[in-house]
Amino acid sequence: MDGKTTRAGRPINQLTPARRLIEQNIRKLTEKALQNALLGDTAAISLLLDRVWPARSHVPTKLEPASIRAAVSKGLLSPEQGQNLKDFAEGYNDAG
Repeated sequence: MDGKTTRAGRPINQLTPARRLIEQNIRKLTEKALQNALLGDTAAISLLLDRVWPARSHVPTKLEPASIRAAVSKGLLSPEQGQNLKDFAEGYNDAG
């Protein structure tokens, strides 16, 4: 070790006791959050979805085929995401 420390005086890369405790129990914590989400806990739902599907910026708000194609061509959406959004938009437009 090269002796580098953080401002708090801990060696760099040393886990705090709280972080170590969380990492030792991450599987249980994740399972509990999922159980709570499935029971309708909106905070747990938000927590899990924010980690799995983080908010994307610069996604078109209009569900028009040209906007979707432009987002795919600019790399803002993957081709698969573009196709899924196009399919959704077509179903939404047909229902309305």
